[in-house]
Amino acid sequence: MAQERVAKAGVAAFVMRNREYLVAVKADSGAPALHALHRADEIREPQTVGARHG
Repeated sequence: MAQERVAKAGVAAFVMRNREYLVAVKADSGAPALHALHRADEIREPQTVGARHG
């Protein structure tokens, strides 16, 4: 895949289950891979997330 040779990624909008996601498109072992990117308003501060008890 050409992206693997040049070690670059692209940015795209991707729709799944009626929701649009911003993704980075990279080559991974010869196949395209999507990595979800998060907007600032989607990220929570660690202190606001409840601790998990295992």
